[in-house]
Amino acid sequence: RPAYPHAPRCSHFFPKRTGCRCGHSWETAIHPQIFRKNRKLPVSGRDVSLIQTISQPGARRPDGTSMLPFRHVTLRGEQAGPAEVPGKPLFLPTLRGRTAGLDACRQAWRADCSVWPQEFSRGQVMPQIVEFNQIQDAWGYAAAWTRLLGQTPGASFFQTLEWLEIYWRHFGHDQKLRLLLVMEGEQVLGIVPLVVRRENKRIASLRVLTYPLHDWGSFYGPIGRDPVSLLRLALQHVRSTPRDWDMIDLRWAGSLRESDGSDPTAEAIRRQGLIARRRVWKRVAVIDTLGRWEDYLGSRRSSLRSSIRRYERRLGQLGEVTLDRYRPAGSAAGDDDPQWEEFRACLQIARHSWQGRASDGTTLSHRSVQGFLQDVHRAAVRLGAADMNLLRLNGKPIAFAYNYVWRGTVYGLRTGYEPEYARHGAGKVLWARTFADSFRRGDCHYDIGPDSLKVKQPWLTRMVPVYSYAHHPSLSLRSQLFRVARWARDCRGSGPAAA
Repeated sequence: RPAYPHAPRCSHFFPKRTGCRCGHSWETAIHPQIFRKNRKLPVSGRDVSLIQTISQPGARRPDGTSMLPFRHVTLRGEQAGPAEVPGKPLFLPTLRGRTAGLDACRQAWRADCSVWPQEFSRGQVMPQIVEFNQIQDAWGYAAAWTRLLGQTPGASFFQTLEWLEIYWRHFGHDQKLRLLLVMEGEQVLGIVPLVVRRENKRIASLRVLTYPLHDWGSFYGPIGRDPVSLLRLALQHVRSTPRDWDMIDLRWAGSLRESDGSDPTAEAIRRQGLIARRRVWKRVAVIDTLGRWEDYLGSRRSSLRSSIRRYERRLGQLGEVTLDRYRPAGSAAGDDDPQWEEFRACLQIARHSWQGRASDGTTLSHRSVQGFLQDVHRAAVRLGAADMNLLRLNGKPIAFAYNYVWRGTVYGLRTGYEPEYARHGAGKVLWARTFADSFRRGDCHYDIGPDSLKVKQPWLTRMVPVYSYAHHPSLSLRSQLFRVARWARDCRGSGPAAA
């Protein structure tokens, strides 16, 4: 393949020549990232006795173009030892963090023999993974992050560097950041943000490798044009480095776009050769807002249309009812006023509603997240991603819907209304006017979230599943115990649906 330099054939590398679907034999080369560099590990005489790195500076591709030096491995007899090559670094084949034999090397090479996207085949240097564990190191790639986010299918505001930096500042003290950059020379091809978080389960406390969304949004994934190849490279890197996790749980997989039957996360896991179980993490209610509001409303049940007219009439008898929607264009357009008075009005209504009595720490008015939400609001305004809706009665705010918007998709974060106007249907009138305005603005989708589905059922046009892919290493006892316990719970019917 053009993306990978191939070494001269070495008959000592694999005793049996076996071909792959790309037309290359196992003896030709092996991916350098499955070798642990500059570390002398015990050598198993049954597997390999000595692996010596050699460089081929004059190597050329089949089309005649030259390549940069690459690494290749050869075997030198079972009696050879490290002392026979003083001064040379030893590279031992590793897979899943342990020394592997020839069969494991074949498995790694087979998983790597897949057709790469065109963007990974342009240059002469194959993609490499650069890992950062400090969030401030990512700002050196802020321009590349913005460029790649514009190429990401189904991107959201939660995948911006600004959101990740604020999230990490408030909630990253007990987590480990593993920010993976896929590089081709000096060019960034993609970004895969991951975190290692300790979660307390019934069986044991587990270190979980997952995305840094933490249920603030509905979907998350790699940032770049080809999520499948980016995630496959990220998983390959994670498996080739010392394991600091007990299980991999890639949550929030999926998309609001109409499914074509493909599943990028499942495809990346399959290419990497992992065994993972897919589960429905949650289901979100979605309204497709392309088209005309009148056509959408006509497709709803007559009971919903009647209740909207009834509540509009009740509120109208109390005074003038208006909807104020604030959606700034962002700093680039000179429209970045945060409108703190309207934001505080949303907080005040949330305190008076059921959210003020909630103790889960995720409501708009909870003290543990107020500072975080204010910082995110400031960043969302600068990026043109804030969307505040206030329903007013004679100028007084009585209901709110606080959202984020990104590339035509609206994500409803929180809604609420004053309890004294509950019997007047303030919440239903707010939604009706907000949805109608989204239709007129030309928004594509309105994600109204996963909770209170009974209330949202009359409005939604479809339910979208959000998946979780869990991989449990065979050598992690705690992870295996948790896997068995989860399986038993699912068999009893008390857990999420599994596929």
